[in-house]
Amino acid sequence: PKAAIIRSLELLYALGALDNTGHLTQDVGTALARLPVDPMYGKVLLAGSAEGCAVEVMQLVALVSAENVVYNPRGKQDAVQSTRAKFVHPEGDQLTLLTMMKQYHKVEKRKRAEWASDNFINIRALRKADDIYQQLQGHLESLQLPIQSCGTDSVPVQRALVAGLFPHAAKRQPDGTYKVIATGQIVHLHPSSVMRVKAPECVVFSELVRTTKQYARDVCRIQPRWLPELAPAFFAARASAAVAKGS
Repeated sequence: PKAAIIRSLELLYALGALDNTGHLTQDVGTALARLPVDPMYGKVLLAGSAEGCAVEVMQLVALVSAENVVYNPRGKQDAVQSTRAKFVHPEGDQLTLLTMMKQYHKVEKRKRAEWASDNFINIRALRKADDIYQQLQGHLESLQLPIQSCGTDSVPVQRALVAGLFPHAAKRQPDGTYKVIATGQIVHLHPSSVMRVKAPECVVFSELVRTTKQYARDVCRIQPRWLPELAPAFFAARASAAVAKGS
């Protein structure tokens, strides 16, 4: 338990929520304390507002919270793959989910259930995500944070994901696996990931799933140079530790 508490405090410090004395920071810490989500996703929301993509990151956090957005019925794998291909975003799984959400909102309300069934998408999950989105919007408004959309530009969303999910950043290894930068753990891209075809050099992921292997699920391509820029406390500490170890 003591080690877990220390890790949690280290994460909050790396997220910018705690200062050097262990107190909540005025900007990030107090805001994260008021958001009803995991601190990592809270930081994604704050970064999304700063990057001009609050609408998109609220939708993403809502989708992650809703869970099980898509389903794969037995015996229909070919139909599922061909149907899902039209939603695939080249930068990753979270952005693919976001594409689904945006397409869903373009459909007339009375036709949404049929649309979801035709596309093997869980209509209840999308409705739940809509409800969560409304709640998150209320929280960001109460914090007086800018709420804007970045439209079709995915870079602000990717940067916001890095700002909160940097502990889940991983680099591709020569054998095709990925090494989590924070822990050195070796993981594989989840079989359902849209990134398996063209495995990027560097990614962040939402969670690890253990089956026959350790899989990274919900993967997004990122630029390695964003890591020290968007999570300086974490990567500066790692650089210092590496120097100390080498000396």
